[in-house]
Amino acid sequence: MADLFDATDGFAEMHKIGSGGFGSVYRARLAGGRVVAIKRAKPPPSPPPATTAARLTPTTSTSRSAPQERRKREAAFLAELGLLSRVNHKNLVRLHGFCREGVELILVYEFVARGSLEAHLRGGGASTPDSPLESWAGRIRVALDAARGIEYLHCYAVPAIIHRDIKSSNILLDERWTAKVSDFGLSLLKPREGEAVEEDDEEEAAAGTLRGGPIGASHRVSGGGEDEESGTPRNLVEEVVPRIEADEVHCLLDGRLPPPTPCEIEAVMYVGYLAADCVSALGSDRPTMTEVVAGLERAVSTCADHNQPPGLAAPLGLSRSSTGARSE
Repeated sequence: MADLFDATDGFAEMHKIGSGGFGSVYRARLAGGRVVAIKRAKPPPSPPPATTAARLTPTTSTSRSAPQERRKREAAFLAELGLLSRVNHKNLVRLHGFCREGVELILVYEFVARGSLEAHLRGGGASTPDSPLESWAGRIRVALDAARGIEYLHCYAVPAIIHRDIKSSNILLDERWTAKVSDFGLSLLKPREGEAVEEDDEEEAAAGTLRGGPIGASHRVSGGGEDEESGTPRNLVEEVVPRIEADEVHCLLDGRLPPPTPCEIEAVMYVGYLAADCVSALGSDRPTMTEVVAGLERAVSTCADHNQPPGLAAPLGLSRSSTGARSE
């Protein structure tokens, strides 16, 4: 613990590179010269003063919240530690070590130099003119990297691991722009046939979309914004999928990038169909991660044919039925 404290100058703000529900992340250089990311859990809530506690009944929310929060904090730490110590893949952030001392819960990861995909897409990352995110092919390659990491969790980890919190802020980019999936605090081991999984209500919705449960209007999807008239959150799936199905992918593209070439637009449209399949209402209609990886590999290959005249690139056969999703 002393080494981590010294490496961050007492967890000073100048070393902080991010924060989230679990706690804060710090960049640090250890004594041996290795640069790492140190994820420090938020301190547990303090119990109320004795004079206050004496006036509280056992059913008061304050008397329940502190122990409950401490249990959640510990569970998230143990989940991430237990899962990351079992996996090894170039598209997953590597765990170097941990520290559990007193109330301190700390995980030490490889430092992923270019930060989160979210920061780059929102314009806050250190993008450069040679960034792959400045091209459509590069963005598809980043999606492919992330998909390969998730495929490893679903298909090659034993037992399989369900991440449950895939989003652009949990996809990190290293010095070579390789994407790595991070943040396993909400992850679960996939239950064996017939086994039940106990979860609290707060986490149920997130798990349902990945275990094959339905995606309904009540599931809020990040990025949908708010309805201008009612002010209620919009569901991004309901907003975007109809455009994809109407062959209007071009209306959804990031206008900061150059218009896609003929081969790139073919690949981008295919990725759009694939994305629509991934959020199908029924789990049985969604592609497996192996099918997603295969589809993204085809899209990347099509982009690589950009020097060929239109029509000579490997055809993708653009339709939702061609993306690999299973249908009756």
